[in-house]
Amino acid sequence: DVDFLRGMIPQHQRAIDMAKGGLEYGKDPEVRNLAEEVIKAQVGEITIMNTCLADHSQ
Repeated sequence: DVDFLRGMIPQHQRAIDMAKGGLEYGKDPEVRNLAEEVIKAQVGEITIMNTCLADHSQ
């Protein structure tokens, strides 16, 4: 479980970084909205994964 979470967190961070590029350079409102949703979802999932990691370290 811990290895899975540790591998997923960087993947989620890359998705956030890519979505930020979509917000910075994107012009289409639908694409920008999608980028915002990706960021929101991935940040939330990273929070959950970090909580799980903290729980496993106890």
